[in-house]
Amino acid sequence: MSLLLAPFLVAAQAQTAGISSLGVSGGLATPNAEVLGNGLAALSFGNYQDPRRGDFDQRLNHSLGFGFLPGLELFGRFAQHKGFNGVRAASGNEIVDLSVNLKWQIPRLLDGVPNLAIGATDIAGGANYFGSVYAVASDHYGPLAWSAGWGNSQNASTSNRPKVLNGAFGGLELSLFQTGLSALLETDGAQRHVGARYRSQAMPGLGDTRFIATVQRTQGGRDFMDQARGLTSVNLSVVIPLQREPGQRQQAMAGEKSLPALLALQPSSSESSVAPSASSPPMVAPQSSNPAPTADAPRMLALAQALQRSGLSGVRIGAAGASLIVEYENKSYLHNEVDALGVALGLMAERAPQGIARLVAYEMKLGLSVAKTTVDAASYRQFLRDGARAPVQATLERELAPAQGASGVTEWVQAGEESHWSRFGLEIRPLLNYALATEVGAFDYSLAANFRASAGLWRGAKVFADWVQRVDNSKQFGPGGAFGTQLHRDGLRNVVLQQSFWLGPQIFLSAGIGRYDYRGWGAEGTAIYRLPGRDDSLLFKAKAVNQAELYPGIKRDSSAMSMAYRLVWSDDTWLEAAVQRYSDGSTGPELMMTRWFGDVALSLVARQGGSKRFVGAELSLPLTLRRTMPLGSLRLTGTSRYTQTFRIRAASAGSPGLLSPNAVRPADLSYKPEVEWLNSGRYSAHYLAGNLDRLREAFFLYGLPQITDSARP
Repeated sequence: MSLLLAPFLVAAQAQTAGISSLGVSGGLATPNAEVLGNGLAALSFGNYQDPRRGDFDQRLNHSLGFGFLPGLELFGRFAQHKGFNGVRAASGNEIVDLSVNLKWQIPRLLDGVPNLAIGATDIAGGANYFGSVYAVASDHYGPLAWSAGWGNSQNASTSNRPKVLNGAFGGLELSLFQTGLSALLETDGAQRHVGARYRSQAMPGLGDTRFIATVQRTQGGRDFMDQARGLTSVNLSVVIPLQREPGQRQQAMAGEKSLPALLALQPSSSESSVAPSASSPPMVAPQSSNPAPTADAPRMLALAQALQRSGLSGVRIGAAGASLIVEYENKSYLHNEVDALGVALGLMAERAPQGIARLVAYEMKLGLSVAKTTVDAASYRQFLRDGARAPVQATLERELAPAQGASGVTEWVQAGEESHWSRFGLEIRPLLNYALATEVGAFDYSLAANFRASAGLWRGAKVFADWVQRVDNSKQFGPGGAFGTQLHRDGLRNVVLQQSFWLGPQIFLSAGIGRYDYRGWGAEGTAIYRLPGRDDSLLFKAKAVNQAELYPGIKRDSSAMSMAYRLVWSDDTWLEAAVQRYSDGSTGPELMMTRWFGDVALSLVARQGGSKRFVGAELSLPLTLRRTMPLGSLRLTGTSRYTQTFRIRAASAGSPGLLSPNAVRPADLSYKPEVEWLNSGRYSAHYLAGNLDRLREAFFLYGLPQITDSARP
């Protein structure tokens, strides 16, 4: 019997949580006690609508969710239902709603008991159509999964607002072998739902993305005219992992053709003793060791050229005692500085000259040293082969704003003169202003492209210019529309001279002066103070512009500033508290919690300016290739950090928020030094030690081909 059930068991245990039309993980229209996995994002498109509201001509039901913390999921849901038989519905029955849903899975204390979860749908807000709080249990037996719960609807008891998840609800789901198909039957306490669902396998070519397709039929409800209603709906969900786990990187490297190529590399005569086992203590250089790089100049030059071919700029190599020293600037690896460092350290470990015991890498920006990383050469070379992290972590050191160069360097070797044009770059990033679920429309927008041309001048200095070209916009963002003042304007927006510098290893400053926002002259600046002995920091930002003209004919002075304290709870979790003077002139507090999933950051934000309160989320991610290369003499890239804010006005039920698109907006600096210089705030030794597998992966992908595909010295 167990053999017969084995295929069902595998399917049931491996299946991904489905996405309910309510905007939570669950069945067809009810939640279960499962949650989105930590670091998963789920985007759903469907046309479900509660039949009790009638039969609308247009039905949109979309959701976006995240596994924000282990056991905690956060969903935003957008629903729009309007029009009966081509006639606009009465205002009381037409729905345009933006809601927020939360669900927390209670940690399981005993084996063999069902999963338990509590949650809330459509939390607060002025238009509370789908509000409910609930508790639910779920589990599976072989191919059969079940859920049962109790909800209490928060809706007003009026005929045009039927209660959602009110009373007992539950459902069954039967998995059909390992086909990905399942059949579902459930009740939400007022109606019955029956349907089928298909879950795809993870697709490695799409970053392990999965697709979930659902079709359902809803029966048993009666609309506000007491007529029986039944509706059929469909839903398509895309579940995307936002990060790769360390184990996945290890497995990927073990399965790549590049690992045998690395193992086949023969060490030089000096390296025969530079490959101890993972348990061996770090190698200590003899006191008398003082190699001269000129004695191995061909090998040093070959290493410099390999570093340059891998995409690193401004490469210089030297030696001091038993330390190999490399300076480089990263203009290619725009997702994360860890990638560039992984390439540099890997090539240094594999191609180090005779007698080298320590690897020292200086990360440079515009001629200034940003960080210095030191590691034992033998341990790191062995780590590239077996992935053992402990010996590397024991010798890894990282220093911010180190003194440039090193005493005792006997000679520098450069990879060769770089093109004069290498200091120029062109970045393209999208600009999106939007309004979602407002009094005047479901979704309105203005989309534009920002072209940034930049060039390095002297140490720490850069000049850049931004040109904006509008791509498209909705009617309400056009002239005379409700959001006409937010229509992107074509033309030269900014021309700025920016100077950045260090005041010791704890303080980083960056200030710009120039023409901002088309016609305004002004300045902006950032100061970052890193607390000694901690990864926490104080951040100050300010911007002041005279007679800015973001929109034709509308001139105004613009100033905003903030002072924030960032508590780095862990490498992937930050908490920030700030005092803000917003761009609309109001002042107030800001609270933010940020979770990092690889190179994607999701922040929950609450801001108050005067009497106005807004809550929302900010999604920050790179919109460019992980590695970019020059196109001839010009370096063309996307943006390394694109941030999009999703926010709603915090209003009490029955008192919907009025249009206030420009209210309570923090300073939007044209130059973001933390992104440009400090890896978006991820620059500590602790962060680096926790991302060793990414260092190794970057070397396998981008560094190793430079010494296996080219002639070796």
